[in-house]
Amino acid sequence: MPNLDLFSIGEQWDWDRYINLQLGRNHFEQVAKECFEKEYDKVTHHNGIENLYRHLPHNDIAIRFDNCFAPVNLETVFNSDILQIIERTVLQGHQVLFYVPTEPFTKQDLRACSKYLRNNVRNKIHYANCNPNIFDYSDFDMNLHYIDYFSVWAVTGNVHWTSQVNYKNNPKDFIALAFTVRPGKKIMLDALKENGLYTKGYITDSDNIIDNLDDSKGRYNIRSMTDEYQKHPNFMNITPWTKAVHLELVIEDTESNVPLFASEKIYRAMYNKMPFIVYGKKGYLQLLKDLGYKTFDAIFDESYDELGNREDKAKFIAKEIDRFCNLTEAKKQDLIDSASDIIEHNYKILTNPNNIGKLFNKPINSR
Repeated sequence: MPNLDLFSIGEQWDWDRYINLQLGRNHFEQVAKECFEKEYDKVTHHNGIENLYRHLPHNDIAIRFDNCFAPVNLETVFNSDILQIIERTVLQGHQVLFYVPTEPFTKQDLRACSKYLRNNVRNKIHYANCNPNIFDYSDFDMNLHYIDYFSVWAVTGNVHWTSQVNYKNNPKDFIALAFTVRPGKKIMLDALKENGLYTKGYITDSDNIIDNLDDSKGRYNIRSMTDEYQKHPNFMNITPWTKAVHLELVIEDTESNVPLFASEKIYRAMYNKMPFIVYGKKGYLQLLKDLGYKTFDAIFDESYDELGNREDKAKFIAKEIDRFCNLTEAKKQDLIDSASDIIEHNYKILTNPNNIGKLFNKPINSR
């Protein structure tokens, strides 16, 4: 059998060690094998770009990048001697995978491939990222794959953090986390303020953090944790707050340059068995349904999913949350209890070993 070389470039490869620790196997290696549909005699892992410059084109290779905006990306790699190494590898009959699991910026990367790679090379290269609509870019003539990376990221992160923090919070109706307040997220937060909802939920924004959460340096540190998981570079485990709220407002990225995709935020809610309402791109709930999940139309009017205008969607969602908050406690609990089957269904789908970090070689709704 052939050999495989894996190259992890940038900073985010460090995130995978939590995934590998929980799964008991190397997830990057698994993805490469599934893309290439091969098993290997020997798999060698390399961290950093230096070894790639010295690579001899005798093996299949997979290269993990952070994203197209990172200091080292496909554009910068193609502007170096590595371009020739990639071409020689392909022309000698070996396979190449560009793996960008944490970002959905398909068009930018594939344009770089089209710009620098010859047709007889490009059509033999594999490219995988977390954009569920990646197959819409088939005209770039590459082997495309969708990786549901944030499902495995969320599950493994929360497994490590479960029960690490134990204290009681005063009950409120919802939780909403928005650590990096981009313009779209601010629209949602402003709508909450306009409806007087800041006092009815646990909310993080540029001015507020939740108890014992530190996101200085861009990582979320639970201060009560002292072992190797103290700085899991994913997100906080919200388990302590799930006991104090009824539901989560999931605030996704809605910026125009960001494609629709399911991030760790929605999977965090599912793992913690939280009913949710989502401020995200148009069609977000339909994406979840295509992935096999269910949503909460018995609690909320989910026609907001068809709204493309961010201001309209934020106002709609804020009014839905306000309507829920104004129900009696008994009615709120009745609605949450009625959603228990959906909550358990989503948790079961998410934590199924066959679904965690699943790789798709064709559109998800074509199954």
